[in-house]
Amino acid sequence: MPLLFVFAAILMVRVLTLDPPPGAGPDQNVMSGLGFIWNPDFAALLDPKVWLAAAGQIFFTLSVGWGIIHTYASYIGPDDDVALTGLSTVSLNEVAEVVLGGTIALTASVVFFGVVKAQAIAGQGSYDLGFHAMPLVMEQIPGGRLFGALWFLLLFFAGITSSVALMQPTIALLREDFGLPRNRAVYVTGGLLFLCANPVLFFLSHGFMDQLDFWAGSFGLLLFGFLEIVVFAWVFGMTRGWAEINHGARLRIPRIFHFVIKYVMPLGMGAILLSWSATNLLPELTLEKVAEADRPYVIGARLLLVGVLVCYWIAVRAGSRRRAALEGAA
Repeated sequence: MPLLFVFAAILMVRVLTLDPPPGAGPDQNVMSGLGFIWNPDFAALLDPKVWLAAAGQIFFTLSVGWGIIHTYASYIGPDDDVALTGLSTVSLNEVAEVVLGGTIALTASVVFFGVVKAQAIAGQGSYDLGFHAMPLVMEQIPGGRLFGALWFLLLFFAGITSSVALMQPTIALLREDFGLPRNRAVYVTGGLLFLCANPVLFFLSHGFMDQLDFWAGSFGLLLFGFLEIVVFAWVFGMTRGWAEINHGARLRIPRIFHFVIKYVMPLGMGAILLSWSATNLLPELTLEKVAEADRPYVIGARLLLVGVLVCYWIAVRAGSRRRAALEGAA
């Protein structure tokens, strides 16, 4: 993790000192890149797709809405400071992702391709800026091989640390509910991920990854996050929830967040889901914007996602019954 920040700082300094390529247009400079990142477009706030994408992104990067936070939380002690830990995690993550990562990739792309083309590259797929645009940038700058190596090492460190988080809920399930040793649980989880990842690699150009990224990484995270906040605030109850949040906290959370968690978050997330569904759900489900040649692959991606969810649901139920039976026998 420290190396990730060191590499990111070096790359950000290099990007902020980039010279436009020969024949560059008037918008191909560092200031245009920074303006593209930081100047808000308030008209975009009227687009439900923007809200859905933003919610999915922040939930993805903070591991909210898919069991990771619950798994990690199960290991903390009863007196651990949830408030300060949460604030530290969120702040550090956003500095890494938005301030450092966004400045590097987006600014470099604008300098070498211009705002319009950078937007087009970003719109082509989830990883086009990082894996297509950035290598082209690195080819054209002095010391590009060194900076390119730092860039891909940075991505590797970010990916491997996220992989630990992604794998941990399944590993914990196999260990604690099915009694597998840790090494065997890791092998089983890695094998399952390997099998599921192969279609992504082979059918990437047909939108396979984009489908998984959208339904699991945007829509699904917001949907499950909405269900979680409803359960926490209204089923578990905010009185008990507020006491748990502040128990052992060195940093006292302002009382306004009691209202935000109970009312603003459920209503806001519900509004995003409803507004997006009203305008975009039917075209998405009917593959209205998908090319005819890509439709079998898109359908395959959706079937894979549904299959994983069903299998995981069956495994959780079976594991819970097994644990309950063992505890009853004891």
